[in-house]
Amino acid sequence: MLLGEAMSRGTDTVLAGNIGHIPLAKRLGFTVHGDFGLNAYNSKTLSALAEMGVSRQTLSFEARLAQIRDMRGPLETDLIVYGRLPLMIFENCAIRRQHGGKCSCQNGVTYLTDRRKERFPLLNEFGCRNTLLNSRPLCLREDFARLGVQTARLQFTIESPEECVRIARAFLSGAPLDGEFTNGLYKRGVE
Repeated sequence: MLLGEAMSRGTDTVLAGNIGHIPLAKRLGFTVHGDFGLNAYNSKTLSALAEMGVSRQTLSFEARLAQIRDMRGPLETDLIVYGRLPLMIFENCAIRRQHGGKCSCQNGVTYLTDRRKERFPLLNEFGCRNTLLNSRPLCLREDFARLGVQTARLQFTIESPEECVRIARAFLSGAPLDGEFTNGLYKRGVE
């Protein structure tokens, strides 16, 4: 089992993106941090996740900043402040279709282009599935302490190692970042 191997190599914490992962990880003795897939959208969710054994939770990127500010709960929280957010999961390999039926998952990033010429990266996933990412990365530069969030999370997916260093340094120093970004749903919410 992969989790057992990870533990034998010194891993003691897992990031659970599915509610079914929580009891499995707890049973094996891991500390559990909840990923955005657990959709922590309000205080009741934070309390329920704490009761299940989650010790830290990534808040939903579909929540507005005002909702995040008003959340109260027993968990430490983090907020994704940089990264290409997932838009959709394909059960059938769109990368293979894009390349004429040949598996090219390991040959770099594949993009889908929309009618406005926006390019959306596709990540290959286990089981020949794909995750479609936003064409523009999220970049949110807020005062996270006033929101009650303990940790700002930079989520890197297709960035080169050099880009990761540049972006992390900009966030740490407060320097501006060049490029086209989105605020995601943090400022407008979900209708």
